[in-house]
Amino acid sequence: MVTCLEAQNIVFTDKQALTNNIMNKKTQHTYPAIIYKEKNTYNIYFPDLEDCLTFGKTIEDAYENAIDALSLYLDGLNNLHSPSKINDIKCKKNEMRILVKSNQNTKIAHFVTKEFAKEVALQLKKKDVSQYKLSKFLDISEGYISKIINGERTPKVELAKQIGLLLEIDYHKYY
Repeated sequence: MVTCLEAQNIVFTDKQALTNNIMNKKTQHTYPAIIYKEKNTYNIYFPDLEDCLTFGKTIEDAYENAIDALSLYLDGLNNLHSPSKINDIKCKKNEMRILVKSNQNTKIAHFVTKEFAKEVALQLKKKDVSQYKLSKFLDISEGYISKIINGERTPKVELAKQIGLLLEIDYHKYY
């Protein structure tokens, strides 16, 4: 496993890309993250973003999931704060610092109907489950749940399946 000190080369190569994004005023955001291996999975979390974490069976899967997690997390925020400098992030011996860039161009929508959103809202009310409780249980932001219910965002199939199982919704009707 690469240590924090060895990871410094990654920071240098990504600095120019980060500068170019700022200069082009793109809506992408880059945040430092920590990756570490635990048993058979690679875990990634963002020290600057509370509860923003993900994992994958391979480093590549974990990194792709981190892009999605960061993008969805930032999408649910009203006010963004500046990310920490990667060199200011402390990590343990078995961890490595990396930069993850959000992907605002990712097509989040997987279906064209707002019927799923209506069904989620209906089942939440029927089962007396708050958006907050659902968001905490699914480990996503309450703002993102709100956007799903309002039809402003469309969850990926995997998330729709989880929501469907929790709220007894047949997600296959909508995907």
